[in-house]
This record gives sequence, structure tokens and C-alpha cells, in this order.
Amino acid sequence: MVSPSAIRVNLVERVPVAVVRLRGHVKCLWIPKATPLRRRARRTRILFFVMIGWDEAKTQDALKDNLARLKAYDKLRDWWSDMGIAGRVKEVDLTGSETVDRDR
Repeated sequence: MVSPSAIRVNLVERVPVAVVRLRGHVKCLWIPKATPLRRRARRTRILFFVMIGWDEAKTQDALKDNLARLKAYDKLRDWWSDMGIAGRVKEVDLTGSETVDRDR
């Protein structure tokens, strides 16, 4: 048996963007550092609240809806932070299709 003379390691730096409730457990969503949602990491204090309504299906519609949910989550976090109430928000329900607008 020959031992390798080198080990290759790939590191991808990721930034937390949301906390999502999935089937009874909570999961933190991470994105690669180079994506457009990267601006979140520049803040000194990032406030997270739990998002309910994440579609776990692996369909194109679910992916589009979930991206719209992330954008809405981001807007709500900014809005509530500006109002000074983001620290008091624990959960937001983005389940209904009326809360997800793919065209914006």
C-alpha cells in the first residue's frame, strides 16, 4: 500500500443567512461567501429569527419560492432592525403563497 505524499483540502467560507424550522428541528442556512446575499456578513451584529414555511421539496418551484422567502426574510430583518424590534422577534411564518412574491 502506498501512502499519499500530499493531502488536498478545499475550504469554502460560508456566511449564515437564516434560521429555518424543518420538520420539528431548526437549521441554520449557510451560503458561500461570494454570493450576492454576502452583504449580511458586513454587519457587526446579525439578528436571526426562525423562519417557518421552508419548502423542502427538490422542485424548481420550491427553489424559486425558497429564494423569495430568503429575500423576504432579509427585508423583514432589515425593517425590524431599523425599527429597533428585531431582537424581540422570535419567528416569522412565510408558509403561505401570498407571502412569497417571486416577481420582486
